[in-house]
Amino acid sequence: MAERVKFLVSVREGARNFPLLLQKPALVRLWLITARRAYIGLGVVLILMTLAAPPAASFLANTIYPEKLVAEPVFYFVKSYRFVSNPRGDQLYLQLLMGSWAIGLAVVAGLFLRQIPNAIALGKDRAEFLLAKAARLSESAPEDSMRFRLMAEDLLVEGGEVTVLSERIGSTLPIGGIPSGKTNFIGDHDRYRLDRVAGGGGMGTVYAGYDTVLQRLVAIKQLFRHVVVDVHQLGRFRREGLALAKLNHNHIVPIYDLFDDAQSFWLVMELLTGGSLDERIKEQQKLSVADSVAITTCIAQALEFAHSKGFVHRDVKPMNILFSADGTPKLTDFGAVKLERSSFHTQEGMVVGSPGYLSPEQANGAPVDNRSDIYSLGISLYQMLTGRVPFEGDTSSILAQHLTKAPRPPRELNKNIPGQLESVILIMLEKKPESRYQSIGEFMTALCYAAPTNPELALG
Repeated sequence: MAERVKFLVSVREGARNFPLLLQKPALVRLWLITARRAYIGLGVVLILMTLAAPPAASFLANTIYPEKLVAEPVFYFVKSYRFVSNPRGDQLYLQLLMGSWAIGLAVVAGLFLRQIPNAIALGKDRAEFLLAKAARLSESAPEDSMRFRLMAEDLLVEGGEVTVLSERIGSTLPIGGIPSGKTNFIGDHDRYRLDRVAGGGGMGTVYAGYDTVLQRLVAIKQLFRHVVVDVHQLGRFRREGLALAKLNHNHIVPIYDLFDDAQSFWLVMELLTGGSLDERIKEQQKLSVADSVAITTCIAQALEFAHSKGFVHRDVKPMNILFSADGTPKLTDFGAVKLERSSFHTQEGMVVGSPGYLSPEQANGAPVDNRSDIYSLGISLYQMLTGRVPFEGDTSSILAQHLTKAPRPPRELNKNIPGQLESVILIMLEKKPESRYQSIGEFMTALCYAAPTNPELALG
């Protein structure tokens, strides 16, 4: 049963990503080359449909509707007997044959769709290799470096596991899409200087830069070239800027500017130099209960504010929680943000977010609300306390586990977690939204009773 669910989830994910795949010819070629099981399945189907299906269908049809023995007079009392096929049998034979072809081709189509997530993951790996190669050649051979970067971008799509590249990109990548003569400056009157690559996401590259007008350090996000040509993804990028502009909160990364230049779109934000929560978890393996609760409380306050303005983040995870120089945690990357009670922003059934942190309703392509963010925050809190996410594996396996598998109790991985806090986490990770906390306020009340702490003291 689990394998069947895994297969169906994988096929469904492939079907959702198919339109994005078609925008990337290099990735389509990679998909078709690696779909070996699908080609084997196609060969088996053709053999069975050609050699086995016709006689099998004929036998079954004749068994259900046998031929009739008909007597025809020849001369007076002399008669000739012969078998005549039953019309219903002929009709059933055709139906069985057509049904067999339909089932066989559906299985082959499923095998091809199932390969799409694997091709996307393989494309991500190859893209990271090309980006690393581009980094090594950035100074000695800038033209080759740019070529490798563009080849990498042709292997990336938005969705699935392709979300973060910063760990293996390096800090010396060439800047893509900027004409010669403007190598390090963008914006009106060359307002912003690009200094180095600071990270990346599924939509673009983030640079550490400098605002020459206000004379301050900033983070500047450039949309990937393949996203710029996609109207829907471009809309998501614009929404990120508009959403952040409306969300003025101490624990949300503020936006400073949004503009287009050099055939790219750019988002200027506060530059945070304290690293990400993901990096902190990797360094420390497990965070203390006090620090975990303090960070969670701060991000919960940010989410409560966003929810009060009608926004659902939909991609809460440690990589999107950054720290300022004084250790203040802030929520960033509102590229997946969605206005509550609106179906305009995302096509029905499309998965948006990172697999390890998706709520079951996101994994199932269903509509989401603020309770989806509570689930993702619960996954993040689970990881802070245990050093790992509750569901691991390939993309299709993770999505299936979000839908069907109960998380391992976190106290089995960390005995220092209070029992009441474990109960709070497990309620956050309930499969059904109505079984979780119904608001951030309700969750924060429960968290306060389970593990009271002062966020500022704990983080200080």
